[in-house]
Amino acid sequence: MVDPMTSQIGPEQFREFVTPYATPAFDCIRQRGGLSSFFVCGHAQRNVEAMCDCRADNISVDENIPLEYVRDICLPRGISFGGNLQLTSVLLLGKPLDAQRNAIACLEAAGERGFVLAPGCDLPYATPPENLEAVAQIVLDPYHREVVKAIAVEPSEEDRLDMREYGQADKVIVDIITLDSEACAPCQYMVDAVQKVAPEFAGIVIWREHKIKHPQSIVFMTSLMVRNVPTICIDGEIRFVSRIPPRDQLIAAIQERINEKFRMKIARRTASLYVLGDGGPDCQETVARCRRAIAELGSDAQVNIITDEASIAALGVAPVQTPAVVMARYVLKSTRRLPEVSIIKEWLKEVS
Repeated sequence: MVDPMTSQIGPEQFREFVTPYATPAFDCIRQRGGLSSFFVCGHAQRNVEAMCDCRADNISVDENIPLEYVRDICLPRGISFGGNLQLTSVLLLGKPLDAQRNAIACLEAAGERGFVLAPGCDLPYATPPENLEAVAQIVLDPYHREVVKAIAVEPSEEDRLDMREYGQADKVIVDIITLDSEACAPCQYMVDAVQKVAPEFAGIVIWREHKIKHPQSIVFMTSLMVRNVPTICIDGEIRFVSRIPPRDQLIAAIQERINEKFRMKIARRTASLYVLGDGGPDCQETVARCRRAIAELGSDAQVNIITDEASIAALGVAPVQTPAVVMARYVLKSTRRLPEVSIIKEWLKEVS
């Protein structure tokens, strides 16, 4: 029995809406001498215990749920468990050695008892047969398994994107990381949720789906540090993980980012005017004209008088050049993250 939506509800809702209907089905299969399996996709870890209570003979999960957790829930109840070879990044797009390393990791996590090694969901159509043959080889040949464990090294990572400045443009970017919204029900609902609210922010929000069956989308996913699908990121920040957000929550999250960007834009326009001089009539008249200009523009700027000769000289102005006006503009360069030294150097070059 396959339930693709269990990841979207909690244990209480599961026991109310799923258990009363799934349990009799598994009982019927057992009465007829058959064995049953209950498979769930998505991040449904909180419902594994409730699934076990439905009295299936096997619980199977995908790569979103740690096998160690499923093992510790199922085995004490006398239920076998299965999973969770990675479908896209390993079986579809990886090499035979990648598939073997993933299979070994699953076997070591699950242990020797009550475990069925299996893909985390339906195999992608274009999965290379050699990747599946490689998995079978290490399962059936313990010696080869040990050889692979001994010689395998970490494959070189895909070049990650530099996301430090991601989301700094005027428009808000909503990225949806999916397996494939055309083939995965939770992914489709996640994309639909964004599509339905996007018209509320016409001209302000850009949304994109990144299907991780494509190599470039995996690079994007790892660059954003996303670990589960489907996931919604707003301007590079992970906001909703394996959970379809209600309309009001999604709108609120997008609006929060829009407001934050608006505040940043205002902050970038903040400036101060410094009138340099002896404080005499010419100096006072210059201050008055600056304040009138600010009032007529509605600008957010402050006017200050500097009369100290050392301070005036530090600004590169000679006494004979006063009264003088210096404008200092404040530019917000970074929020919510620690800037790299190399980035700070680039900022400084703008004023050097």
